[in-house]
Amino acid sequence: MQPPLKPRCSRTQEALLKIDATPLTLPIPESRRLWTLRTTKLDFALSTSCLFRGRSCRFNGILLPSSGITTGFAAGALGIVRGDRVRHGAKCARMESVLHHATDRSQLQIMPTESENTIKPAPSGNWGAIRISGADRRPFLQGQLTQDVNRLEPGAALLAGWASPKGRLLCVGWLFAWEDEDWLVLPAELADPIAKRLRMFVLRSAVNIEPANAGVHPVAQQDLPPIFNSISNKKDINYCLIIDNKAIIEPANLADMALLISRADPPEPGSPKLANAWRLAMIDAGLPSVWPATREEFVPQMLNLDLLDGISFRKGCYVGQEIVARTQNLGRIKRRMYAFSAPADADAAAGSPVYSGNQTVGQVVDAIAGPNDVRLLAVIRIDNSADALSLDSEGECRLKPRPLPYTLPETPAA
Repeated sequence: MQPPLKPRCSRTQEALLKIDATPLTLPIPESRRLWTLRTTKLDFALSTSCLFRGRSCRFNGILLPSSGITTGFAAGALGIVRGDRVRHGAKCARMESVLHHATDRSQLQIMPTESENTIKPAPSGNWGAIRISGADRRPFLQGQLTQDVNRLEPGAALLAGWASPKGRLLCVGWLFAWEDEDWLVLPAELADPIAKRLRMFVLRSAVNIEPANAGVHPVAQQDLPPIFNSISNKKDINYCLIIDNKAIIEPANLADMALLISRADPPEPGSPKLANAWRLAMIDAGLPSVWPATREEFVPQMLNLDLLDGISFRKGCYVGQEIVARTQNLGRIKRRMYAFSAPADADAAAGSPVYSGNQTVGQVVDAIAGPNDVRLLAVIRIDNSADALSLDSEGECRLKPRPLPYTLPETPAA
């Protein structure tokens, strides 16, 4: 007779813990909302049949993320440590024993939590900037951004993206040189987190990165300094004019609007009317924005950055370059950004799904109310771009295609 099989990890033995204390709260992702699992007076059994390896684990069939709360709950509140040392809140945390079974499921309750991270906020429409200074700033940015930073010159701004190692865009902004610094203009709510994340890659380089203490506001063309309107060729490039302590950016093909960056003004929200007018002009020009709701959702080609001179395929390596280059040279680009209009009462926002029938085929990049309708940009599967698209699975909120000021090279497959 063969001996019974031993547990996979001989150091770990099944144990029984009884919890009779204040209700415990665990984070559970469900439909992009943060929920909590509240338990009272439950008997939990520990088993080696599940592994917690710093990413996620399953608890009664529910996927739990690897967060500081989960790690602290398992290793701190229960005092369980098996195998490697658990570092509270660290992504590299590992446990070889996790909560696996609850004997009384009747006392489990799922309810929404009032965490500030529950729902991603709608775009504010406000703009900010990041200042990059130091002797090594250009080589540093060259290894981070999709754009060839060596092309920076007075009188021009460059559209650039910053991607994750997986090639997904973290932000898209306008890069320009100002005295001995380089400035990146991007949505205000991304300025702090992007600056913080960029600083993680500085290491020993002589680079200083900080959110700019300056006002960044859209302005109407008629309110610009007369010298700016006297430049005849500014429509051919993303123009940048610097006068004293103010910089003005007018992207190519953008009608009657510009961005004014002023060192003398505090970084406060500007006119909501002008902010909406700027977003509307950006959408009409087919220029993408990345908001908190769409961070790491798109590769640069999905937002047409290759058609907007926002990607350099000739410079050296940068973060996400392998994915971007492979998509361009080896694989067929399967999604592109298109322009649409929707009924005036449509509920469209960055990150909203787009449907063909009851199938999700795309995602809204940005949307804003126009004079008589809602204008939006959306990334759509190219094969479904000619379908009857809508913002709801019932097909009631139909989208009407609108032309872009540039040509998309791909056509829907026959």
